[in-house]
Amino acid sequence: SCRGGGRGWPVYGAHMLSPRDAELLLQYLSAPYVRIPLLLDFFADPLRIQALSQPRLQSALECALFEPGPWQAEAVRPLPDTIPVKREEREALLSTPVGLLFHELVHSPEGLVVPTVDKMLAAALNMDTGAPTGASAAIILFVARLAVRVEAYVVFLAEHRAWRREPEQGQRRAQGEVSAPRAAACEGAGAGGGGGA
Repeated sequence: SCRGGGRGWPVYGAHMLSPRDAELLLQYLSAPYVRIPLLLDFFADPLRIQALSQPRLQSALECALFEPGPWQAEAVRPLPDTIPVKREEREALLSTPVGLLFHELVHSPEGLVVPTVDKMLAAALNMDTGAPTGASAAIILFVARLAVRVEAYVVFLAEHRAWRREPEQGQRRAQGEVSAPRAAACEGAGAGGGGGA
């Protein structure tokens, strides 16, 4: 579960971090709209990544990355009147139409997420001792699973990039209309197969 039970923060295992790093981690977890790049960069450090041997910290990182966050129903989000945003306006102003990780992958400058996950993977693999068990093996397996899950989000975006660029065409596809190139390809296949339309 992505909620920390009755004790509050789901960050048991923070004893593996220095007091300064534990405080930074808690600050990053409490900033939902910007926490994804902050947390990934935090754990990309070769010393801090060792804390990911703790299942509770693994769970906290997974929840922070893959939690969808507040849903944005409207196509256009209103601009805030004040900074910082008023508590009652947070959900409406800090919501996303597709979830926090998708939003970060699409809108982050220079793609912060994927290079940072690559750094995490490199740092984890540098800990390889050749043993299939132990803390380093747990970290390597966790970071590999995390990288594959992030890659699945990237692949989804790559496969559907045309819909993002051409919203009208995407809407026609969603409504069952066929694009002109696809219709021509279907007609050509029908004519070549002996049965024309």
